[in-house]
Amino acid sequence: MTDPTPLRWASRMMQRSISTHVKTGLTNLGWFATPPGFADNPITWDDDHDTEGAVAGGVAPVGNTVGLSIGDVPDSAVEELGGGLLSIDYPVFFDIYGENRSTALNIADDIVGILQGELWSPSRYIPLYDQSQSPPTLLTQECCEARLVEARWNVGTQVEWRRRWRIVTFTATRYYIGSGE
Repeated sequence: MTDPTPLRWASRMMQRSISTHVKTGLTNLGWFATPPGFADNPITWDDDHDTEGAVAGGVAPVGNTVGLSIGDVPDSAVEELGGGLLSIDYPVFFDIYGENRSTALNIADDIVGILQGELWSPSRYIPLYDQSQSPPTLLTQECCEARLVEARWNVGTQVEWRRRWRIVTFTATRYYIGSGE
């Protein structure tokens, strides 16, 4: 029987692996430097972002905050290739609250470029790490593909800080070998 730990912690593993990948890319692009290239302030990173809480509370986030969250995860699907290859599509959201609209646009564009393999990372595939290990270990039997990447503005509001809110969404497809049991 295979170790079920990576499967039990799959959402956390995906969130931390995606966070590490994108944060490393933004670091290499200079967004955490003081001052960063296109902004007055560096990025503030939020690995456990609560969009609904931010919106309901109406409190303006710190400018240049990037928040990561994962939506509800559906059941796994059997891939057509057979051989026990399974996949799960994770809906992933980056909420970018820029210090102004231009900065929010630039941060979002860089995140899209990283996920599409056009900036910093040469691939749309994100390495996955088993977060139950210390330090986290690379999972060689699994991979994650960033698909359907898009960026959009939060719309329908007159509140000033919400007009600086850019959202990057994508589907993180996790491929893995099922145990067959």
